[in-house]
Amino acid sequence: MLSDLDLSCLLQETIPDTSNPNEKIPCIITKYLNYNEIFVQFKKYRDSLAKLSSDMHAYYCDKSWDEIVFIEKTSKAQWKNLFIYHDHHNDMYLRTKIIEKFADRKYHVLLLDLGYEYIADKDDLILSDNPDFLKLPIQGFKFGLEFDEASYKKIGNHPDKSKFNLAVQKIVLSSTDCWIAFSKDNARQKVDIYCKNNDEIIDIVNFIEQQMVSEANMVVTTSKHPNAPVELSNNHSQKDVDISEPIISSSSMMIAHPLLSESFAQFIMKVKMVTSPSDFYLKFIADPDYQKFKLKLKSFMTSDSIKKIDNPKIGHVYGAIADHHRNKYIRVYILSFNDVANEYNCFEMDKGMETFYKSSQLYEIPEELITFPARSVRASLYGIAPKNDEIETTMELQQLICEQKAEVLTMEFDHDKNHLMCSLIVDDVNVGDYLIENGFANIIE
Repeated sequence: MLSDLDLSCLLQETIPDTSNPNEKIPCIITKYLNYNEIFVQFKKYRDSLAKLSSDMHAYYCDKSWDEIVFIEKTSKAQWKNLFIYHDHHNDMYLRTKIIEKFADRKYHVLLLDLGYEYIADKDDLILSDNPDFLKLPIQGFKFGLEFDEASYKKIGNHPDKSKFNLAVQKIVLSSTDCWIAFSKDNARQKVDIYCKNNDEIIDIVNFIEQQMVSEANMVVTTSKHPNAPVELSNNHSQKDVDISEPIISSSSMMIAHPLLSESFAQFIMKVKMVTSPSDFYLKFIADPDYQKFKLKLKSFMTSDSIKKIDNPKIGHVYGAIADHHRNKYIRVYILSFNDVANEYNCFEMDKGMETFYKSSQLYEIPEELITFPARSVRASLYGIAPKNDEIETTMELQQLICEQKAEVLTMEFDHDKNHLMCSLIVDDVNVGDYLIENGFANIIE
């Protein structure tokens, strides 16, 4: 056991040497949170990291359960040592630094070769006993974009900074290749990022600066084809769209929020309609982008342009007038039709509810209102199943989480079903662990 070895031997500089401050270094962006939190691996060391990952997988697969030392069996003094996180979903073993105990079964950790922090379960954290796993220096790095001080202040105070961030995330996620270039003054924490979409290279710093100067000068445009690439355009003859719109655009689709697609992302949401541990709705907390969108929707729904739908279609998005909401102008996605009651079962995509509507309450809305990402999502708790009395479990769950703010950790997202598998933490309590420990649910092996 590595009781006398800490992580200092891992924390060596593995950034590729470059004498040219403008040299573009190939990299993999493991996560883009915002302009000051970008997590990167360098492609130069990709083979070495792949070999380490393979070696760790083989090593721990050969160990018996009794030979593995989980974090619960360690002292706090041992947390300075190397731990291994077992990612069951991808069947990977990742080198990890323990930061602190988070809540109940959870620990706040740093994934050393991805560069970002994570909330890990106690049963997935193993104290390393193999010195070979300390030989490769860490591979995950955190950088910020290279702006001058005035630009940093401008971004931080800009009312549309979340829109800039969302637009950049879309570009990064859809890129085939990425590079970074270090600051001209050799500051190793500040970089520029370049992303390749088809044959176009996008300078991310320049993209954000252009957005701040004038959103009309450079916008992310959408194409009618679902698989069309992102384009940057200065051509005002094309249809300019708000950068909060998704890359994929179709009037017959509900667009999910891009953040849901990111595995192991963490953010705060509000728990809405709860029918079971495997069926509840989550809603994003309101932000300036959504407030602006609501004003646009209300403006359209109260205008002379409003037009009722004669034959609403299942799987389409419409505007609706709902008497049961304080803000009665909303969007709905039609799930099914009840021919007995002559009503449509609709998902209120910005409210996190399912409700029935008559066709007389549904209206056509323009594409720019349809394609604003939905503010809520249907969800299930990851890794658990209710015991026999699901009604009792649901009642307990409703009391625990309904209408509460929760820290959401994304695990899997099904785009076709708009369904999220996730973990929830409410008031420092992991909801899945609570249900298991109190006899309401079982772990799914």
